[in-house]
Amino acid sequence: MLGSVGPLRGVHILTGKKHPVNAVPFPTEGKWDPGLTRIGGRWYLSYVIALDLFTDFQPALARSPVGADHTEQRFVGADWGKRATEGSIIQKLGGEWRLFASAGDDEPAEFQGRYPIYFLEAANPDAADADQRLAFDGYLDAPHPTNIPHPMIVPIPIRRDGRRRTKYIMITFNGDQYYIERLGYGTHGDFYVMQADQTVAGWEFPLR
Repeated sequence: MLGSVGPLRGVHILTGKKHPVNAVPFPTEGKWDPGLTRIGGRWYLSYVIALDLFTDFQPALARSPVGADHTEQRFVGADWGKRATEGSIIQKLGGEWRLFASAGDDEPAEFQGRYPIYFLEAANPDAADADQRLAFDGYLDAPHPTNIPHPMIVPIPIRRDGRRRTKYIMITFNGDQYYIERLGYGTHGDFYVMQADQTVAGWEFPLR
């Protein structure tokens, strides 16, 4: 805790602790891009699991038992067939919750430039943890910039002819590096905003 110290000035060291997902389903070289979503009384944790930090990483999902807090996570599955796919984000689209991801430029040609979508469950739930695969649903129809653009979809409630409808935009980025000689890899390039051609009836989420 910083107390009365202004966190926007100077250098500060904050204490923290590892999330239990670091050991789910087993220790790996790395896990990143975590996102927590509360659905139906349980916490769902989307993230990236890396068997190798640079050549073998894929989208993964864990979840808590119903009623448990977010620190009690159990492995659901990963897409073990991918080798450079990240940006795991849980989104509600058309009234259904799904896990979205992005296939990187280092994937085989048949996977590149596509946003895979997964159900929030394993295709083989009776398998050992290390073998559980996410159930695949399809691909998102959207432009895919270079590198690994995370599919951050935002439902926006609108009214058209007095009726409730939802339009969707997607916020993402490309792989152009900014000031790489000073900042190194990871600035993730230019900012992109996309909008779906279609709108859907009703509101994805009620107004608050």
